[in-house]
Amino acid sequence: MKITREILYCVGLWLAEGDSKSTGELTFTNNSLELVLLFQETISKVYSGSNQPRLYVYSATGVKYFENLPPFKKINYYIDSRANRPYYIYRLGDVSFLKIWKELVNSAIEEEKYYVDILIGIFAGEGNIKHQPNHHNSRNIRISAKKEEGKQIIEKILFFLNIPIKYDRSHRAYWISGRTLDKIYTLEICKLHPEKAHKFLKMIESRKEMHYSPGELKKIILNSLYEFKTTKELSKTFGRSEIRISEVLQELKKEGKVDYIKRAGTFFWSQIGIKNKLIKQNKINILTNLSSNYTEIGRKTGIYRKRIPKELEKLKTEGYLYLNSGKYYMTDKGKKLAGIDESGRLME
Repeated sequence: MKITREILYCVGLWLAEGDSKSTGELTFTNNSLELVLLFQETISKVYSGSNQPRLYVYSATGVKYFENLPPFKKINYYIDSRANRPYYIYRLGDVSFLKIWKELVNSAIEEEKYYVDILIGIFAGEGNIKHQPNHHNSRNIRISAKKEEGKQIIEKILFFLNIPIKYDRSHRAYWISGRTLDKIYTLEICKLHPEKAHKFLKMIESRKEMHYSPGELKKIILNSLYEFKTTKELSKTFGRSEIRISEVLQELKKEGKVDYIKRAGTFFWSQIGIKNKLIKQNKINILTNLSSNYTEIGRKTGIYRKRIPKELEKLKTEGYLYLNSGKYYMTDKGKKLAGIDESGRLME
């Protein structure tokens, strides 16, 4: 099963509001129909069985909100007098797939590179925004954790992300406040659940402009560049002018911590490791698509088609290609980078 960002979101959602004790079916509960549909769509892409998912809708009145909702062939409605608003339960009965899913979850929570996306899913399921505009120090977010297993996972992720661990035993929840909310904003932890995302942004926008201590802005910007972002995006996020952001980026570049790529006249910045991975992947994509035209290569690499000849010549200079009768061919060095064996097949 290929690990995608959506899969990791669903791992977090399931850890928060799935039934980990079930041995016969995969379940997920949430009051956001959008998230339930995201969960269903993601699972459908990796599920190869023939069983159909089922949807259960609970509300105080049992009102049928819709007659049909593809891909669910049947929707079951029930009354729950405690429900202040409708909530939904997704169920997929398949013992074999549930076993595979649990193995994937156990594997994912051991990989630090997946922690941010998993936490995004967990927060969408068990997170809450606490904001009272007229009260001092009333801005915080909370992540419920009632089970010991859930607490261990959340604490491991928070520790890795260098987020202070504060656990409220009376409410059985972790809470995050103060300057750490900037990090939560940068990592987009609250973005998945539509209503929670709106409340969080409203809370952030209600604060006065932050005054960063010397070196703090540089550290926060560096942490935010886990993916490519423009100077304008960083300026909007941190409430600083593009000139000030550019100064910080240049400092980080001189320190060898960040770099940029240029696409259609726009500079996209990232941590240096992210850029190097992209460059390597672009080289592999070009090498494995030599028979394609420039437009197709450009589509797969994000490189402007008119620049492809320069990239091919660069690969030739670096020893990955050689030119014969007007055509480029991979050298042994190029085949090794592309993962192609002596018979011309892609290696596992």
